[in-house]
Amino acid sequence: MGETSLAKKKIESTLEQLDLDSVLECGTPVRRIVARRVVSTAAFVSRSTGDVVRAKELYERALELRLSVGENPTPELSNLAHLSLQLKDTAAAEKFLAQASRKAEQKDRVWIDYGWALVAEQKGELQEAQHWCKLALEQFAQLGVQRGVQNCQQLLARLQE
Repeated sequence: MGETSLAKKKIESTLEQLDLDSVLECGTPVRRIVARRVVSTAAFVSRSTGDVVRAKELYERALELRLSVGENPTPELSNLAHLSLQLKDTAAAEKFLAQASRKAEQKDRVWIDYGWALVAEQKGELQEAQHWCKLALEQFAQLGVQRGVQNCQQLLARLQE
């Protein structure tokens, strides 16, 4: 069994032991934070294995948990936007990005800008996509986020085709 399969099996087993509705309803803040971390990890693993639908469902639950303890929802909103784009649901992606934009801290803005570039690309608004992508590329380069730089370079190449 590969490492990814093993990780997915273990996190799903842990997730099955959580009664998320009960945690949301009457769990202590610490219990909700721990549950959110488990759910977010499960979402990440699902996304990594290509199960986009499951990842989106899990990030939605993680968002509920994050909001229940007053934490900044931007990470989950950003993930939900990107997953919505993978599912070709541009309207949902725009909704999540707009919500994330209102709550974002500076470190999260770059991923939101990249998300806006992807939305514009999906809508066929190539100049708008280039604008957002160049903005994100500059920020990723300043922050030293190589994955972001590579993502932007790939998007710009697609937009030039």
